[in-house]
Amino acid sequence: LRTNAQLQVEGNEHVFASGDCAVLAASPRPASGVWAVRAAIPLARNLEASCLDHPLRLWRQLRLRHRRKSNLLERD
Repeated sequence: LRTNAQLQVEGNEHVFASGDCAVLAASPRPASGVWAVRAAIPLARNLEASCLDHPLRLWRQLRLRHRRKSNLLERD
């Protein structure tokens, strides 16, 4: 499902999505459980705001940082 920056499904402002079933239309990325975890709190806040007729917050995916694995077998 394509969503906007508030995690609303495009074409239906009352439906929200995140995680493996959703992609931000403005910055598509491959499905990853990491995005579901990172979007959980913003999604919950926007669901509550929507129910209370309050303004929604924008959510922006941050870049994933790849950690360098140290080589445990390095020689002196």
